[in-house]
Amino acid sequence: MEYIAFFANIHPLESGNDTDRERPRLLQSSLTPVAGRSALAAIALLWCMSAVAGPTIAAGDIALRHDIQRLADAGVISGPVTTWPLAWGPIAADLRALNRQQELPADVLQSLARVRARAQWEMQLGNLHFDAHLSVAEKPTRMRSFADTPREAAEIGGGLDWIGDRLSIQLQAQVVDSPADGEDFRADGSAIAVVLGNFSISANMLDRWWGPGWDSNLILSSNARPMPAISIDRNFTDAFESKWLSWLGPWDLAVHFGRFESERHIADTRFFGMRFNFRPIPSLEIGLSRTAQWCGEGRPCGLDIFIDLLLGKDNRGDAGIDQSNEPGNQLAGIDFRWSNRWFGRSNAIYGQAIGEDEAG
Repeated sequence: MEYIAFFANIHPLESGNDTDRERPRLLQSSLTPVAGRSALAAIALLWCMSAVAGPTIAAGDIALRHDIQRLADAGVISGPVTTWPLAWGPIAADLRALNRQQELPADVLQSLARVRARAQWEMQLGNLHFDAHLSVAEKPTRMRSFADTPREAAEIGGGLDWIGDRLSIQLQAQVVDSPADGEDFRADGSAIAVVLGNFSISANMLDRWWGPGWDSNLILSSNARPMPAISIDRNFTDAFESKWLSWLGPWDLAVHFGRFESERHIADTRFFGMRFNFRPIPSLEIGLSRTAQWCGEGRPCGLDIFIDLLLGKDNRGDAGIDQSNEPGNQLAGIDFRWSNRWFGRSNAIYGQAIGEDEAG
């Protein structure tokens, strides 16, 4: 499938001000440039639009991700960058801390200029923004890459957003034609978040992408629509001060509690996800991920069941567990990304291994 997207931005800046290192809440725009696939199929038009603001960078902005990854590989960005949505806070802090006398390759300087301009554009507080979009696709992409491509044959939507010192509100609504899941009206991309200490707690319906891959993902990707969820995410990624844990380097943590829709084989199934990723050395990022489906109609549910699931006591045949009382189904695994610069070019090797829990 191939599609062409046209974008226009109107982003009021007059009442904004830059944030500093002690203010862990920054803005984001999920607008992406022109993208294409294999045969003519769709036209997506965003019109009369301001940037969609929020404390994180949304999954799907592939051009911005390329620039951020290049800066991370060059050591300009010190924190992990493979858990999306990605917080603006540590990125902006690293850009401010950059030594202006430091010599950087030309391609890194270009990425730096784009990310710095984007950060300056987005880091404004107290403004109310509006956006609208329209997309039409002949053959919508079901198996998506990281790029934000149309999910349905036709979609029209819009929303508003506002961000303050410690509170951000992002409300989005869409009407779609011939949806695969039968949901004509949606609120994908909505989030209300509050910052407590160095963590952001949000109620949201946001796409997630956990891992270093670009075309596919084994654990959490944006193939399926986002589910309503409560999320807890670390904001700044500073390393542990303890001498026992400081070797982990900058680290990030995301915890996610969601709920699937009612029209499933097991209705109202709960979802739990957790990801911890860290950079022990600037050239290496490691991620540990775990997800689980549990509870739901006709299934055992409760705090004790969730604790058994966390402890791994959920395999049939173990300690009297059978189909009637099995706590849930889990996936867990590890991913890595190692980068270096050879012959004046950035290079990387990355991989991901995910396994499903099973008896034996």
